[in-house]
Amino acid sequence: MKNRFYAVPYGVEKPWTQARFRATKAEGGWAAVCTEYCAVSLDADEMPAVSARLWDEDDVHSLRLMCDEVHEHGALAGVELHHSGAHGPTSETRWPAIAPSQLGSDLEPLIVPKAMEHDDIRRVQADWVSAARLANSAGFDIVYV
Repeated sequence: MKNRFYAVPYGVEKPWTQARFRATKAEGGWAAVCTEYCAVSLDADEMPAVSARLWDEDDVHSLRLMCDEVHEHGALAGVELHHSGAHGPTSETRWPAIAPSQLGSDLEPLIVPKAMEHDDIRRVQADWVSAARLANSAGFDIVYV
């Protein structure tokens, strides 16, 4: 990195607003600018909280806007891959929250997740790999897992 100025993940709902807002930081000299955390699976949906997601090529298209604008100013683009586990309300996808056990969330008192079975574990592992590949195709330089 060209300096130690590093903009950590934070949320914005609109792709063009997200891209311009983060590009402004890069233009101002920040060495690395991150998008908000990105859900890797349908059962990691954080809606109504503001987060990004990396589920498919549509998400890549939206996040590539931010990467391209940040790169125009010489900064690195970063993303934090995320699975909410027992804490995800899944209000958009309506998939049940899943976690290693069925213990309820200490952050979201109305969420009791489904305990993951072997098939769930394998699927979520594959979702992480897929999200990392999608992050690469979107143009991210830094990927946190």
